[in-house]
Amino acid sequence: VDAVRAAGAAHVIPRGAEVAEAVAELTGGAGVHHVVEVDLGADWRADVEALSVGGSIAAYSSTSAPSFELDYYTFARKAARIRMIQVYLLDAVEIAACHAALAPLLAARRIPLPVAARLPLARIAEAHELQERGRPLGNVVVIP
Repeated sequence: VDAVRAAGAAHVIPRGAEVAEAVAELTGGAGVHHVVEVDLGADWRADVEALSVGGSIAAYSSTSAPSFELDYYTFARKAARIRMIQVYLLDAVEIAACHAALAPLLAARRIPLPVAARLPLARIAEAHELQERGRPLGNVVVIP
């Protein structure tokens, strides 16, 4: 939580918290316009509950449940949208928009890029294991 706040988050809802209740409290019951989801199969119910009417969910993974059922009416009551995001499938216009939005923030060092570990190329297997196993807070950098 401290690292997320240090990165500039105005509000942080810790893992295990009642997400929808916390969002309702923070937004005066209005909900959020957008959720970026890392495990859609596990979290879609809380995501929809936390959305405002017309809100959207951008999901880039569903590791814990690659196949699952969605309740149509839960989404319909919010006129909610889901977009599956795979970075390697973005088109040239989307990539250009990302670059245009991120470049000035990176140049101004407004987006922290924490490094959790730096390992030599000879230890690449260890680097992969660290990333896969421990979900380190930051990037694992392999140095040639």
